[in-house]
Amino acid sequence: MPHSLTRILPVVCLSTFCVVVSLGCGGRGPTQRPIEVKQSTKLDEVKAILGQYATGSPLTSEAEGFDLLIEEVRKTDPAKGNILAKELPALKKLSGTALQSKAKELLKKL
Repeated sequence: MPHSLTRILPVVCLSTFCVVVSLGCGGRGPTQRPIEVKQSTKLDEVKAILGQYATGSPLTSEAEGFDLLIEEVRKTDPAKGNILAKELPALKKLSGTALQSKAKELLKKL
């Protein structure tokens, strides 16, 4: 009997292992769900910059790109582009609380 058990045991173990591996751990695998990615626009970029100014951040090198941002916004929304063309360059002359309040005011217009 021991001789036949030593022959059968590896076969039984290997068979059991194959069954367990083929069935897996149960449960479902990962599910795929579509993720919606919102396309960022230049107007969103301007709003983000103004939001930083409204919370107290100072003007930095991004102010050099205001003209380009204005032109890009005008391509998609001429009315808001015109508002920015009128108001945005004036921010370059402001700092501190004056910059904060002007940024908040401009955000409301957009």
